[in-house]
Amino acid sequence: MSTQGASSPSSPSSSSCPRPWTSHHVFLSFRGIDTRDGFTNHLYNALVKAEIKTFMDDYTLSKGEDISEALLEAIESAKISVIIFSENYAASSWCLDELVKILQCKKSNKQRVMPVFYKVDPRDVRRQRGKFGEPLNELQHNKEKEPRWRAALTEASKLLGWHYQKGYESDTISEIVKAISEHLNIFRSSPPPSRKCNPSISIQNSYPNGRDRSIVIKNPLNDLESICPPGGEDKIVLYTTTLAVVRTTFEACNEVRAAIEKLGFVICERDLSWEHEGYLKELRELMKGKGREATVPQLFVKGRYVGGSKEVLKMVEEARLGQILEGLPRKRAG
Repeated sequence: MSTQGASSPSSPSSSSCPRPWTSHHVFLSFRGIDTRDGFTNHLYNALVKAEIKTFMDDYTLSKGEDISEALLEAIESAKISVIIFSENYAASSWCLDELVKILQCKKSNKQRVMPVFYKVDPRDVRRQRGKFGEPLNELQHNKEKEPRWRAALTEASKLLGWHYQKGYESDTISEIVKAISEHLNIFRSSPPPSRKCNPSISIQNSYPNGRDRSIVIKNPLNDLESICPPGGEDKIVLYTTTLAVVRTTFEACNEVRAAIEKLGFVICERDLSWEHEGYLKELRELMKGKGREATVPQLFVKGRYVGGSKEVLKMVEEARLGQILEGLPRKRAG
């Protein structure tokens, strides 16, 4: 919802009458003046076409409904919330209240939260700077809510999501619909094809009503150079060092390792500290002819070259690292 200057949502009253949106899968949080008639509307239609029940204020609320109570209940009942951060999102106290509520439901209801950074830099959302952060200065009169709003923006900006800057919006929308569909188990995917240093994915989907459609989704790994370490076709291979001889190198290796571990993925780490393993020679062979030095850290995913610490940490800032790691083995809880 994007109504500017609206009062803070009040706590929903208990009612014996079930709300019509209690079966909604997805709640869309967005700034109307930025995306209502464009990106958000197209995303809503794509979700509905994929038979995913979606709450968007214009289409779901009944006339005369108490908007604040209705939105609170819609957020609480959703399995997934999609937050579309746009240039004027932080100018709406209503949007910011929605965001705080969504993150509360993430903690209490285990709700999945998926951010979309629409023509805004995730780093600006995280730090509330630039054009995105300017409106918050005008809302500083609300001393009680402002710290919660800022904390919520920082937290949400660190979640895995999509960063759309330019190009075909339909490509990003297709990726979002696919991710939501898989999370909800609406589609029953056929076994994935064998992939030897080739991360392209072709998925055959079965809809509940029996209609079958074949959807080819572009994997972001396809944009990366194909350089496959030995045995690295279906692994995260990280060349690193555990020797603190050169402090900057040691710290860079730790940062990249920590970024991947924070996302919960298993790393096949090849430590160049142990020369008898031959990993230094292996890395030199991979880098030979590519105009790159065999320095560490160096990250390879499914036979694709991701880069060193600079490239990996940039992906972390832009919430893209989790996307290229998706589908790989994760660490077991505990």
